[in-house]
Amino acid sequence: MRKKKSKSYYEKAYEEYNDGNKIYLEEYYKIRENEKRSKPEKTTANKMDSFYIYKTNKTLVFQAAGFFLTVFVVLSGILLYSAAEKKAAAGYVEPVSDIFIGVKRDSNTLETIGFVEFAAPFDAGLEAYTANRQSAPRIFKKYNMKYIDQNKVNMPNGCEAVSLAMVLSRYLPDITAKEIADKYLPKSGLPVYRDGIYTAEDPAYYYIGDPAGTGFGIFAPGLVNAANAALEAYQMNLTAIDISGCTEEELLGYISDGYPVIVWVPMRLSAVNWGGIAAWHLPNWRLFRWPSPMHCAVLVDFTETRVTLYDPTVGVVSYDKELFFLRWGEMGPYPDDTNHAAVIK
Repeated sequence: MRKKKSKSYYEKAYEEYNDGNKIYLEEYYKIRENEKRSKPEKTTANKMDSFYIYKTNKTLVFQAAGFFLTVFVVLSGILLYSAAEKKAAAGYVEPVSDIFIGVKRDSNTLETIGFVEFAAPFDAGLEAYTANRQSAPRIFKKYNMKYIDQNKVNMPNGCEAVSLAMVLSRYLPDITAKEIADKYLPKSGLPVYRDGIYTAEDPAYYYIGDPAGTGFGIFAPGLVNAANAALEAYQMNLTAIDISGCTEEELLGYISDGYPVIVWVPMRLSAVNWGGIAAWHLPNWRLFRWPSPMHCAVLVDFTETRVTLYDPTVGVVSYDKELFFLRWGEMGPYPDDTNHAAVIK
């Protein structure tokens, strides 16, 4: 018996279609047609959809955002400038730190007693040099005095308290700059604006502001009072002496006798700017102009041409002697009251 040949898929479909099953195909196509018609068209509602707007107008959206941002920045600048002009017209001077003036610190050097070399000199006469490193141990042995980085002890404006702490460490190894600032340093508030003028105490005798925050500084008479208060509290048979106004020979004589000297000089031995950042009236109504960039350090050594300082901001550093004395003679609370220095003996 011959085996019945199986029909192909196409033959079966053709027979089903001709055997009255055409209705299924017609229904199928009707369903397909209805599905097509039931799909939503892009109506006005679609076009109002936020994502649709962003997708079709992306460039315009970014341009608009950029425009409004530019307008905001310009208006903010105008308002800030206007406010600054009003302050300037009223005689306002923003207090400025006396240590943040282009100082670059070498943290590796400051970890130990060592000499530093500036990346670039600030002027022709100010170039510091890397001295023979054997000098550092010699100086340390001579004084047995700590070096303190004022920024590592959170004294960004406390160069005077830090310099005093370094000198006192010869006799009181555990004393800190913070203790000096908190317990012994005579302090007064920042200049206060009242009745059209700024008033504050005399920085010759008071630290103006906060050594650990916003502050100006203090000069030799006030720091000597702080030193003697600390020495008395520790019952030390020593005395801090204000030697301001001494000659160059007298100043170096203390070094030769083995006494480090706290000195007031401009930061990096730059020129003094009287009143460039602040001015106020003292209680006696005398106008005081702050000398910037005022700084305090410890003179520890000298040669025929160089002087060496324990500088609280940059390390143990050497300067040209002639330039040092020029700037030391220019720095003080007043142009006629300079050469400020203090010694403990």
